[in-house]
Amino acid sequence: MSYHTESAPQNPPQGWTPENPLIGTLSPEEQWEWNGGGWELNSDFVYESTPIVEVNLQATVNDNFFFQSNPDEQYIGPYHRHEDGTLMIGDGIPDIEPKPESPPIGVSPVNPLVGALSPQGQWVWVGNSWEENSDFVYEHEMIPDEIIFRKVGYQDIQETREKVSDIFYKVWFESNTLSEEEILSMQTTIRDGIKQTGRNEDEPLVFYKKDRNTLESRKDLQGDAFEEICQYIYTNQIDDLDGRFDILVTDLQLDETEIVRYSLRFRRNDLSFIGVQIALKVEGEFTDVLNLSQLTKPKFGSRIDAEKAREVLDTNIFELLPNQTTRQDQINDFFIEFDDLIGPTPNFEDVDGDGVGEDPVNYEQDEQSRISFENQSNAFITRLDEQAEGSSINQGKTIESMRNRLNTYLNDVDNVVETLEDDRPEYENISNGFLKIRKPNQAIILRAPDNDLLEFQKINPDTGNPSYLDDGFTITMWVRFISKTSEGTLFNFGNPLEENGSGFRLDTKVNEYNGNYYRYIRLIVRESDGALRDNHWGHTGEFGGALGRLSNRSVDNIHERVHTAFPQMPTDNLNEWYFICATYNPSINELELDNSSPYFTNRQYWLNHISPTENGDTVVANSNLGAKCKVEIISRSDLLRARGFKVDDLTVDAEPNVTEQSAEEQGIPPNMSFNKNEIDWIPKSIDNFNPIVEESFNL
Repeated sequence: MSYHTESAPQNPPQGWTPENPLIGTLSPEEQWEWNGGGWELNSDFVYESTPIVEVNLQATVNDNFFFQSNPDEQYIGPYHRHEDGTLMIGDGIPDIEPKPESPPIGVSPVNPLVGALSPQGQWVWVGNSWEENSDFVYEHEMIPDEIIFRKVGYQDIQETREKVSDIFYKVWFESNTLSEEEILSMQTTIRDGIKQTGRNEDEPLVFYKKDRNTLESRKDLQGDAFEEICQYIYTNQIDDLDGRFDILVTDLQLDETEIVRYSLRFRRNDLSFIGVQIALKVEGEFTDVLNLSQLTKPKFGSRIDAEKAREVLDTNIFELLPNQTTRQDQINDFFIEFDDLIGPTPNFEDVDGDGVGEDPVNYEQDEQSRISFENQSNAFITRLDEQAEGSSINQGKTIESMRNRLNTYLNDVDNVVETLEDDRPEYENISNGFLKIRKPNQAIILRAPDNDLLEFQKINPDTGNPSYLDDGFTITMWVRFISKTSEGTLFNFGNPLEENGSGFRLDTKVNEYNGNYYRYIRLIVRESDGALRDNHWGHTGEFGGALGRLSNRSVDNIHERVHTAFPQMPTDNLNEWYFICATYNPSINELELDNSSPYFTNRQYWLNHISPTENGDTVVANSNLGAKCKVEIISRSDLLRARGFKVDDLTVDAEPNVTEQSAEEQGIPPNMSFNKNEIDWIPKSIDNFNPIVEESFNL
């Protein structure tokens, strides 16, 4: 239901008489009540709220807005529009409900209350937070005393009257066909100096510029019914009038005289009608025909004397045309005028030393020469958008706005992808080759002359420990793995993993997680007191809990993501070489920490880079705190890039080898031990094992 379009009825209710005043009768939309002598607003009418579609509109004196409850009181100020077209005073901006700061009452993991609404319904709970309710409709209470409408004056409604008058013709002729005699009887002529309705064939025909200016229009179209139709159409801003008008034909009998009455009906929004009688046909002849005197019917004939026409009319016509401006002329003129209007280039100063000026030194002088500063005859186009903020007529007409628009035409120029030639040198190998250890039962055993001890084996007489435990050691080697899943020892002395074992071991392990293979490198050292050290650095895992560093994880670790706590090598490129540097430093103070320590899973701490201070942790090159064992890895490609060389495909392609083998087929991997029985290389958690590596190394 529309709340503002029902105007006060113009006539008393049907059936009203002084004897039967019909007090309490309601209008068609029930917004008006008959009090016996006039219509007044129905105080019991319930205005339902509807969504607001336009807010913060402004009513001025010339808008002619008046209160519906008091049509004589004009309203000036902010107003808003509802979805049904109702206009109400006030800006209509809805109150915004603040976002709740706590979950809804009763929420729990078992009952998350997803979909719960805030008190005003503007927020909805999604299980862990509040979000705006997209289904919320901002409504406003319909207050009758705040409803306004636009009063239409005579000048405002002239166009509507003309449009309705035109429809009279259209609807009439879709239903009736007039004879020539009937058309003559409705036309206007001048007889005896007076305009009269009805003319003969030889009398002049009077045409009017406006249909409503005909004799019939002045007499009939100014009636209440016609004015009510026009007011209703204009007030409700009805543009589509198709189907709104029809002809109602009624047969009457008056004293044995047959009369046919033609009424033009207009349908309101509530499906009620406003009727206008447009014609009567008495005994087959039209009388009282409304607004049809503008009609005429073309007649064809030949009244022109061709010979006389040739004598009078000049059939040779000459036209003098000025010089025509071409499109190229327009373009030339544009650039000439643009050069005259753009003004001089500002003087820019390079303030950041990048060789490009960015700070105009004559900004004020340049700004004052622009049209937005003062409309002078020699002013130039405004340069910046911000300079046009105080000049509404020049907004969008600046050099900056022009530049922004031109950018959309030049993407192919501004976004040219240039090919930069890589002029870095290509690395050339210095050595002639390398040592390959890639078959089962292949290894290198290091021995001193005459079966004497190697340097790192020799015992320190002061401590009774071998040299490698007191002085430390570093193992370096280049290695390339030919399989994603191969595991084994890269270098070992003794077997530190045996119970009561000794020595050290550098090996590679592979962990399978979520269908992917992860290769990591371990350095394990058994100290003289039996303590087992490795290069595990601790890790805060997203799954399976934190992987903290408790002494070592080389033996007792069964964490599903153990690879995250050791240095890794990619398994997707089997052509890449990697340089491994494994170090044991006995001077590092390796503390026994548990999960109560903030360094328990701190990777940089175990890599000897965190030095605790009173002012907080400091990152240093070597803090002498953390793990004694450390392994660092760099690929050959990354090393060459760091040294400024171009890196291409290094070697031939090698297909991944994932063939399963039994323990007997696996054989013995490379081993540097003096005691064959101390070898411990078979993995404890992965069954398949493949031949290992091509490698070269140094001790």
